[in-house]
Amino acid sequence: MNTIAVPELDSVFPLYLMLDKHNRVKFISHQLTLEIGDDCLGQRFGDWFIVKRPVFTAHVADISMLGRQLFLFITQDGGFAMRGQLLSNSQASDDVTMVITPWLTWMQENRPDRALSPKCFPVADAQLELQLYLNTQQMMMDDMNTLLLDLQAATDKAVAASSVKSKFVNHISHELRTPLNGILSAAELLKHEPASEHVQQLISVIGKSSEALLGIINQILYYSQISSGNLTLTIKEFDPAQLCRDVLEITTVLAKQHGIQIQMSLTQPLPDRVSADAVRIHNVLLNLVGNAIKHCDGADVLIGVSMQAAQGSANHKLRFEVQDSGPGVPLADRERIFEPFATVGKQKKFKESASGLGLTIVKSEVELMGGNIGVSDTPTGKGSLFWFDVPVSQSTITFAEDKFNASHVNLSGTVLVVDDNQINLQLCKLQIQKFGLQVDGAESGARAVELAAHNQYQLILMDIQMPDMNGQEATHLIRQMSHNHEVAIIAWTANACEEEAKTYLSTGFNDMLIKPVSNQSLRSVLEKWIVRDCQKPA
Repeated sequence: MNTIAVPELDSVFPLYLMLDKHNRVKFISHQLTLEIGDDCLGQRFGDWFIVKRPVFTAHVADISMLGRQLFLFITQDGGFAMRGQLLSNSQASDDVTMVITPWLTWMQENRPDRALSPKCFPVADAQLELQLYLNTQQMMMDDMNTLLLDLQAATDKAVAASSVKSKFVNHISHELRTPLNGILSAAELLKHEPASEHVQQLISVIGKSSEALLGIINQILYYSQISSGNLTLTIKEFDPAQLCRDVLEITTVLAKQHGIQIQMSLTQPLPDRVSADAVRIHNVLLNLVGNAIKHCDGADVLIGVSMQAAQGSANHKLRFEVQDSGPGVPLADRERIFEPFATVGKQKKFKESASGLGLTIVKSEVELMGGNIGVSDTPTGKGSLFWFDVPVSQSTITFAEDKFNASHVNLSGTVLVVDDNQINLQLCKLQIQKFGLQVDGAESGARAVELAAHNQYQLILMDIQMPDMNGQEATHLIRQMSHNHEVAIIAWTANACEEEAKTYLSTGFNDMLIKPVSNQSLRSVLEKWIVRDCQKPA
């Protein structure tokens, strides 16, 4: 700290105060008394003033230890804001003097009625004034550097915490999916076994409850990925009308259970092919239609899609609308409804059957695609009209659909199923055998490599997380075998993370199945790769 003799203070500094060794205000200059009064005399500095910096002043036993700090503080009534620096009086004294100047930026923002400037309280000694000014600037720079370091440390900590959270959610998702795969697979197999009507009803309850739990797990995992910014777009060509028909087909059964009919309206002209992220558009539309069915009062649900040209741009917008006749969404709640866990109006009765994240996820997906989403009144004034639009580029290229019709494809050959979970291994073997295929099972990566070395398989279904040798290591070794260079190897995993999926497809796997796996999904993958393999020229 700088040192100056106490008698010289009045002749040099207009504003200053003195503190004793207990941080109590011992003396105030005459000019400062005119600004703040003298009620603070005898009071602890950190208790009497509102100290903005340093924030720990009130807890420091000896304020002189903070000599290199720049003090920013305000009177209790907010009438005067100050910047202060400490000066030591002498080596023999425990008192310290704080030289003060007005905190002009605060005063200008909060007390514009006080027309203050640096010239209002000039320091008599020009050389000392310059030294104090330079000290102030250095302190501000030091303070700024400290703040930047603190900000970087806080940012690093937040990023690390977010990473830990994402890993935890992914791990829990994996651990839940593994037993859930066994429950769903067993329930699906039991559907085809002879049983009484009562037993079949119980099997149906098991299947539906498991599917509901899987939906909640999927939404929690997806929301975690959105929060961590790990989602990316996959732009492909698709037929928008066919996409709507696919959603219609998927939701028809649910609609019939609620006594609802779904109708579709296509506004022409609608192109046959456009380019956008069809998977995410499908997810959004499916979610909105599912919500409409749940909240509808027994009337129809209408799906609409139209093309909107964008002026001065090669891009166009696809607009999707889902109209229901339910209770509607109050005007005051139409923004909040897209927030996490928001329930409004009569929709609260559905809270127990959902995660509360559906519309939040939908909004995030639409915004990721550069689109907009909202809710408005229907033309009839009854119910709700949820809409979203996404930018697309129109294409003149037409691609043949890569589809396999399950009713017309006969499967033959041998499949290798690899899973360290004995229950999932046995249930998957039973599922595949019902498709007319031969099945070998391996309970470890090492066993899979051994079987693949001595057999020619049409397809290998490979679990990823296994002890000793994981699925990726086993796949790498199998690919090195001359007769297995082109065998279809499918990653069969409870990891539903999008980044993980990309990793699998870039490390030797042909495709990916996420546990739990339905009969339909399993059959589709088997047909896609086994039939394609059979159609290759000899």
